Amino acid sequence: MKRLICLILIISLCLCLPACRTQQTETFQDPVAFYFLRAQTDTVDHGTPFSVIVPVTREGHGVRSNLSALLNRYFSDPATETTRSPFPAGTYVISVSNDTDTLEITLTDAFATLTGLDLTLACACLTRTVLDLTGTGAVRICAETKLLDGHPSITMDRSNLLLIDIATQPTENER
Repeated sequence: MKRLICLILIISLCLCLPACRTQQTETFQDPVAFYFLRAQTDTVDHGTPFSVIVPVTREGHGVRSNLSALLNRYFSDPATETTRSPFPAGTYVISVSNDTDTLEITLTDAFATLTGLDLTLACACLTRTVLDLTGTGAVRICAETKLLDGHPSITMDRSNLLLIDIATQPTENER
């Protein structure tokens, strides 16, 4: 009888111990930040710079030196519980070129299907990702053969990435 009780205790401990282990966080050999849209925007404080776009850390080892490959990994990155990708299916890099302080990225025409706010947010996510990866001053984004919401390209830098909802801020007359 004592052997049976000891056996039951040993088995129950073996089953319970893995559940008691602390949850390990994922570590990366060469971490990179990819910026995505926040999945839940109904509880967002629109008065903060990162209310709509958020960074997600991914592994960059093996592709960090190849910006096109890294960006293609970014475009195919699946959404998580807390984020969603702003990029339409079929978006990938055609070419990347560096002109002084501006990095030009030509994407497939699938990207040109975005318009209005969706295009602006996708460009903001891509720009923030590229600025963090490369340290360049600005990013010019264009599609292979189509216009982006009527424009041949969209250029963004750090100064126009502050996505704060100014509609909630008091106007000059209200102060």
